[in-house]
Amino acid sequence: MILDQFEEVFTPGAEAHRDAFIALLLRAAAEPGCRVIATLRADFQPQVIAHPGLCAVLNGGGSYYVGAPGPLALARMIEGPAQAVGLAVEPALTAQLVSEADREPGGLALLAAALQDTWLAGQDEGTLRLDHYARAVGGIKGVLSRRGRRGLALLWPQGRAALPRVFGQLIHVDAETGAATRRRVPLDRWPPQGSERRLIEVFSRDAVRLLVCGEQGGQATVEVAHEALLREWPRLAVWIRTRREALIRRDEVRRDAARWDERGRPDHLLPHPELLAEVRARLAAAGLWDDLRREERIAWFLAQDDPADLGGLTLEAFRRHGQAGALAALPLLADLTRPGRTWETSEALGHWALGQVPELAAWLRAGLTEVLVLLGHEDALS
Repeated sequence: MILDQFEEVFTPGAEAHRDAFIALLLRAAAEPGCRVIATLRADFQPQVIAHPGLCAVLNGGGSYYVGAPGPLALARMIEGPAQAVGLAVEPALTAQLVSEADREPGGLALLAAALQDTWLAGQDEGTLRLDHYARAVGGIKGVLSRRGRRGLALLWPQGRAALPRVFGQLIHVDAETGAATRRRVPLDRWPPQGSERRLIEVFSRDAVRLLVCGEQGGQATVEVAHEALLREWPRLAVWIRTRREALIRRDEVRRDAARWDERGRPDHLLPHPELLAEVRARLAAAGLWDDLRREERIAWFLAQDDPADLGGLTLEAFRRHGQAGALAALPLLADLTRPGRTWETSEALGHWALGQVPELAAWLRAGLTEVLVLLGHEDALS
């Protein structure tokens, strides 16, 4: 069994299936005749060692460490694929690329992008030359930055304004190291006709290729193509650096909301009002608050005891789940009537619901009927 990019198991968003997957993997590895080969980025090794089962397997097996490629290996990486498709590579180009990529952090990602742009500039001539590289790329350090600027130039101003809203969702900042890594996100996180989707479409084109659209579990996804982009594109690197603490706090909120949801949404796991106010102020100042609250589970986790706030969430829940029937209203009713709600808020919400479209009030009433049936009080609404 060969597992490539095993670090994906430990990235944000994989938590729901991580333990089950590792348990199945360990069971398979224990079978006679089964051999497991996994590739893993070195910066994810602490997460693997922290898992008792994986740590035991590693201690009982062998590890092979692959260092950064040297000049000869880099030259083969440059020339081999080109020769395989009938392209020659000018020796001066190979020497230039090797000198720039050797021992450069994220050098392989930068090299791949530089080669692609050089190929686009010189493919019709049958030989990739140094002048193609100088004209199309200009230097390996700036290749991803140039691609970013190229993508922004293809967008209207409203599309360019979507850049932080998209990339802000596609990164995770480690609380201990402060390092930013990429994060895979469902594509339906953004509305189909929105400026965010337009930016994703442009940035996933071959001419830009800074985002990659794929599929996971039957769901369309998007992620950053080269993690080096988070360091090499000044526009993005500065945005991350100036919001690092807020990004870390945002991810903490995501984890807290997931734990609250997984444990049945108990009140004692909700943030205290003072903490909620502090989180809101910090994330709003960084431009992260509104996007965070678009995630339904997190929106309810952060909901205040305020009729307007709860009313907006109720309308959104009805829009998403109203066609699914009365049972779909039960989680909403639990959130609306939790013990922390004041009588004034509950009364205001009741009057508010009656003033909305009849279908909303009917849906909530049907959900309440289901609750009473479950409690054995089905005659209470008669």
